[in-house]
Amino acid sequence: MIGLNLLPDVKKEFLKAQRMRNTVISISILTMFVAGGVTVFLALFVYIGQNTAIGAVRKSVSDKQTTFESKPEVTKYLTIQNQLTALRVLHGADNKILYSRMFDYLLQLNPAAPNSVQLGSVRVQSEDTSVSIQGKTQDFHALDTFKNTLEKAKLTYKSDDETKEVALFSAVILKSGSLSQDSTSTSVSFEFSLTYNKEIFSPEVTDYQLSVPKLTISDAQTNAPNELFGSSNGGSN
Repeated sequence: MIGLNLLPDVKKEFLKAQRMRNTVISISILTMFVAGGVTVFLALFVYIGQNTAIGAVRKSVSDKQTTFESKPEVTKYLTIQNQLTALRVLHGADNKILYSRMFDYLLQLNPAAPNSVQLGSVRVQSEDTSVSIQGKTQDFHALDTFKNTLEKAKLTYKSDDETKEVALFSAVILKSGSLSQDSTSTSVSFEFSLTYNKEIFSPEVTDYQLSVPKLTISDAQTNAPNELFGSSNGGSN
């Protein structure tokens, strides 16, 4: 029996290509539906699911806060929290006062031996820009030297490319000075009340230098009446 192929090879190739096209179109349509479903799911999750979850969390936080505030003595804990917040504010650059510089100043302000002083307490008050210093030294001569050093100390610093100078303390008041003596030694206890200039503790002042008089002894040389006692260079007839 003889069979005849009535479909030429071109026809066969055309049918094969047509089946392949239909398969690709079907897969593409199916992929499009899947992608659309995923997109719809993500949109529902973002716009509905997340908002619902956030709302539930906020409600939970609000309920727990109400329960927490209803507990007795909760104000004690809230006070501590407020204090911690205040510490963060005080530590900010705008409000920070560099009181630690006082230790460096005092080291330079202490006269050399034998006029050196021993400080017992130093208290700085930011409200009225005051400093209270208590201590002792060997005699009133050394106390006078320390007082003159405090009065004449100056701070030199740069601000806006300009060199400025300000007195370390605008007021130096000796509140008390008392002599005490025992079998072995004598000493003078003192208390100073100082008013400081705000620049000396300012964080904006970074390039600064303290100028301290090196040969301060007492006010006797400047306050003594030379006409009465004579001068060191002159003599009496």
